[in-house]
Order: sequence, then structure tokens, then C-alpha cells
Amino acid sequence: MLTLGPQGIRFCSQSGDEQFEVPTIAREVFDVSGAGDTVAAAFALSLAAGADHATAVAIANRAASVVVGKFGTATVTPEEIFQDADVPRLVPRAALASLATTLRAQGKRIVSVVGSFDILHNGHVHLLNEARTTGDVLIVGLRSDTSLRSSKGPERPHVPEQQRAEMLLALLLPKGSET
Repeated sequence: MLTLGPQGIRFCSQSGDEQFEVPTIAREVFDVSGAGDTVAAAFALSLAAGADHATAVAIANRAASVVVGKFGTATVTPEEIFQDADVPRLVPRAALASLATTLRAQGKRIVSVVGSFDILHNGHVHLLNEARTTGDVLIVGLRSDTSLRSSKGPERPHVPEQQRAEMLLALLLPKGSET
């Protein structure tokens, strides 16, 4: 696992067969002291508790986002890590099954939409707003740049995957909140 500062966390399993990146959870940063230690500790604790790699990285990422929002070296509690669980965020594909299981156990109705969202338009906004009203949790699947190139040609996408994800997050945030 490699912390990338404001770019998030990169994970590669020992065998190399599992690799992914998780972007940071944007929030106001006061002090980055101890953020890397927090990531390592939260990741190790999550694995010890039985979490898979994707879930452990997601928890470590959330823990770091809490710690950097505090002054000086600080601790983080489980409540702080999970208090914003309903805030829109990027979740790696590998963590979706675990997340869905957790949400269903909480009695949440999950709605999902998948698309490229390459050049957002009013139809996308309408689709997402309607989908959001039909359940408790909306999961938006975003097609990768590679997937778009393979189906729509080498000139696609017009907007890179990371930027499309950031626009979707901004669009889905409740009014007056920040991730």
C-alpha cells in the first residue's frame, strides 16, 4: 500500500494480482502529521478484523481524511470514520459487494445506474435525480476510459474517468455539503 498524499492510496497485493487506487476523500486539510501512520494502522486493524483489501483501504482512506482535518497529530474513532457514511464517495469496484452487503444488512434499498457520463447533460441529471428518489442508496457505476475506447473508438472519452467521477460526486452531493 502506498499513500499518495492528495492523490489517495495505491494498493498492490503481494502477488500483484490485485491492484487499485482510491482517491482521497476531499475535506479541509489542517495538518497531515500522522496521516500515513493512521492509514497503516487502520488498514492493519481492518485486515485483522476480517475485511478484504478493498474495504481495508477504504476504511484507512476515511480514517486519514478525518485525521488531516484535525490540528497536530491526532487519533480517530470508529464513529468519526463512519459518521459520514451516507456522503457520496468513490468506492473501488472490488469493495462494492462488501458495501452492498453492509447496506442491505442495514435495511437500505440500493438503486444502481451505470453509464459513461462522458460530457454530462440534462438527461444524465434527470436520470440520476430520478434514480435517487427510488431507493435509499444510489450506486453509480462509471465506465472506465478503456471500456469507452473499446466500444466507442480511440477518440473517446472526451472527459477522462477521474474528472467524470469528480463531476458525478459534485452533482450528487446534497445541497450545502462537502465530501
